[in-house]
Amino acid sequence: RKVLNSVCDYESRWGQVVLRPLKSDCKVKELHFDARNSFTCSPLYAEILFKKGHFVVRMLAKRLGKEPFFQVVQKILSVSMQFSQQQKEPINWQHMTVSTESFFRTVSNVTGQELPTFLEQWIYGGGHANFQIQYAFNRKRNMIELEIRQDPTVNSGRQSYVGPVTVAVQELDGSFTHTIQIDSDQSKHDLQCHSKGRRQKKKKIPLSTGEELEIDLTNMDPDSPVLWIRIDPDLLLVRKVNIRQPVYQWEYMLKYERDVLAQLHALDVLQRFPSPHVRTILIEAVENENYFYRVRCRAAFSLTEVVNKLPETWLGPPALLVLFKKLFGCKSAPHIPKPNNFVVTSSNLQLYFVMNTLPQALARLRTSSNAALSEVHRFIIGLIKYNDNSMNRYSDDHYRASLISALAATVVPADNLDGNLTPDTLNSDMKETLAEFTHALDMDTLKPSFRRVVGISALQAIYQLQCNAHLPVDPKIFWLFAQPKIFSLLRKAALVYLVDMVHRSRLPIMVEVLNGLVEMSVMDREPAIRYHIPRQLCERPPFLSTSSEIGPSNPTNTKELAHKLWAIIVDAKTESRLRGHFIDLWFVLYGNGIPAVLRSADSAPQTTTQMDHGGSRMVVTRGVERPVDVLRENMWHSTTPDLEEPNSPTNRVNSELNDDMLQ
Repeated sequence: RKVLNSVCDYESRWGQVVLRPLKSDCKVKELHFDARNSFTCSPLYAEILFKKGHFVVRMLAKRLGKEPFFQVVQKILSVSMQFSQQQKEPINWQHMTVSTESFFRTVSNVTGQELPTFLEQWIYGGGHANFQIQYAFNRKRNMIELEIRQDPTVNSGRQSYVGPVTVAVQELDGSFTHTIQIDSDQSKHDLQCHSKGRRQKKKKIPLSTGEELEIDLTNMDPDSPVLWIRIDPDLLLVRKVNIRQPVYQWEYMLKYERDVLAQLHALDVLQRFPSPHVRTILIEAVENENYFYRVRCRAAFSLTEVVNKLPETWLGPPALLVLFKKLFGCKSAPHIPKPNNFVVTSSNLQLYFVMNTLPQALARLRTSSNAALSEVHRFIIGLIKYNDNSMNRYSDDHYRASLISALAATVVPADNLDGNLTPDTLNSDMKETLAEFTHALDMDTLKPSFRRVVGISALQAIYQLQCNAHLPVDPKIFWLFAQPKIFSLLRKAALVYLVDMVHRSRLPIMVEVLNGLVEMSVMDREPAIRYHIPRQLCERPPFLSTSSEIGPSNPTNTKELAHKLWAIIVDAKTESRLRGHFIDLWFVLYGNGIPAVLRSADSAPQTTTQMDHGGSRMVVTRGVERPVDVLRENMWHSTTPDLEEPNSPTNRVNSELNDDMLQ
């Protein structure tokens, strides 16, 4: 799922990824790099290329079947082993390597299947399918009338898919799988139902897993036997799916479908329809121990979204707060957490992740005036102060980091924006919050936590205070933790906030910050840091070639910057991977043509004319969230999709901080 998400997200933003580009392919000529050579290929493109290749091989294995696919692999290995005994003769070396043509020739010889359409769409062609699906039940014909639409012209990363698609329909009499053939951008299909309308008698309903359950059918349409529909449930295509179906069907999918991906998709859709009934269903999902822990964690965040959209018509503390006190609070004083006792068992590990998630979900609750709940703020402060790990055999570093992140999520924009920002002007709550952040950062410096997770969360929290105008924008503290001889992950975190600061701020000091980042990406001794900085600048550029508002009028868009970037690109001493990152950055900032700041300059390098290819490919950009907005992904397994499926965690902050910190 994550591989599919990242591939679709990259193609939506940058354009199609072609696994085996041909010399005559016009799409290859539109790229701002040569994708056929490892030294000239963009590092971002190469990373997605490997992921898409892995996914396409999986698609091929599913299409051929397990046994035929292993026969193909066995045939390739046996031929290689046979000729490896005669490796002294150079003519035999070609049989010990695998090319695209030889691989599919072996597939054809072993299985007898020719796959010209598969090769054309997924090997020699690029892009992903995007399905917009809606359906209606025809009672007279007892059929589902399904309509699938594609619009490949929306962005250059889409393709017009032609081929089979699997549709799974859960009916009252069981789960049925249909295979439909798509032959155009807009197609209609009729799916025969095997059940009649809603029964009057209660009877167990068989699921796709063979399990039979008694389902409450009072909320469903009495004329329709359809409980829910899923498109391509086994992820056999590189695609995005947006399907429209009634709210009650998403509720049934969440409660009774056993596929975790389907449950996560249902959660993301349900949070769009806030109601007391949806709120009750989400609370049950969080409390239900039979759910996969990721589903419970996601349900907590979805519940927060729903509660924030509902009017304040209920009394008492938030449901998540009551649940946390019930599960993890002392019996005599529920507001004080129990001493930590992490036991490595299945049930206890699930509770551990829920314990990490609930405070972060609580911290995102807002009043009608967009203020954090004071009760929640005091509760999280108490969790930090009363956290007791003295009797625990395992470290609580990740839990403390999640509490710091939860406290940071309670920070909202300051009311008075008079520009006089100092720690002395903070209110009492913000002073206490800042004290916790600085204490956590100081203690992590004196006694480092595992992989410096506490320090990273504290830095992130301080940056959140600056973003919300509680503290003045000051890059000095982040430069302090970005220096050499600091732990690599902590340096990367500090650099992420510096890059984001340059992306958001229009202060003149950002010119100096950007120049410092470029210098560090060239001069730093650590390769991971050198590659990390331009990659982050590509994700959150200081300005864009396609936006006039933050383009030439941006103070960071200077002739000096253009000359410096071009000098790095054309320098023969620049390593190929770093050059690829800077070419990507150049394309994001200036496009394929000559930069606007150099067009009227007499001192512009003549070599810049080489970049003017007249290409029309443009990078598709969208609003980048603040680093604090992805705290949920940093602290528990990052599986927060948008409303479409599959979704893209990579449309969040695309950095190494997005790796699961709880693994």
